[in-house]
Amino acid sequence: MTATIYELLVIAKPFLDSEGDAAQAIVEQALKQAGATVKKLERLGRRRLPYDINKLKEGLLLTVQFEVPKESLDKLRRTFTLNEDILRATIVKLTTEDVAYLEVAAKQRAERRERANERGGERGGDRDRGGDRRGGFGGGNRGGGGFNRQGGGGGNYQRRDGQQRDFQRNDQQAPVADAAAN
Repeated sequence: MTATIYELLVIAKPFLDSEGDAAQAIVEQALKQAGATVKKLERLGRRRLPYDINKLKEGLLLTVQFEVPKESLDKLRRTFTLNEDILRATIVKLTTEDVAYLEVAAKQRAERRERANERGGERGGDRDRGGDRRGGFGGGNRGGGGFNRQGGGGGNYQRRDGQQRDFQRNDQQAPVADAAAN
């Protein structure tokens, strides 16, 4: 009777509590009854679901790495299926490579969070957002022309081989040389 490492993703009802303590207690109790030992538990918090589940748009997410004998895995799945506070539960068997990858990914996430906090927030800190920022609709060095009728015009771009090219938009004709001059 060897124990295998599994990962469990649980989506619980969002109104159990704001922190996920009740959902965590439900999961831990079910794992304890199945004879599992919890290796790692991570609360992912309240998240918007990609589609409605039982007419709910949000859910509390938890991931758990645990060891359990293979015989009690079906009992564990049934426990999560019957619990009304659990919207979805998925159990995946992990290999040793998966476990190593997840540890490295967790370290990298922690380092990114630490660097983001040092520079003043998750989304780039106090970066200068002013200046003549051209691009997107109407502007930039490739013409653009977005929503304003006269915007963008022609433009130029540099090809991969380094040659500079000029071009005109289709609705603006290049000046035609006077036929009488030729």
